Amino acid sequence: MRRPRKLPSKREILRSGLPEIETTGEILSNNSLIDLCRSDSGNLELILIDGKSYSIGSQINTSAAIFIPPASGDDVLKAIRLPNNPTAYGSTKKLLSELQGLFKLDPGLPDESVSILAC
Repeated sequence: MRRPRKLPSKREILRSGLPEIETTGEILSNNSLIDLCRSDSGNLELILIDGKSYSIGSQINTSAAIFIPPASGDDVLKAIRLPNNPTAYGSTKKLLSELQGLFKLDPGLPDESVSILAC
């Protein structure tokens, strides 16, 4: 994955007149994904993933709407561990292979279970 793209500022978005939609995740019509993540400071943010690159920010601006994370007052959202600082992992095959290697470190886990957990 390439480095994150810069997202538009709140001021630029307000000028657009697009509706603001609070979300915990979306699949867009172009098959891009929006998901929740956390900033280094612990605030909820959104990540937009199109399969080749990603953007992270306090809002995701599309041609149809502005997506924002839910208000952080929800105790459930505060308790959920969300990813932060995504990094490129190479190919899916490499990622699954590394996960499988990690699961193999558990001496009580049968090989069949290792394969299932890695997928």
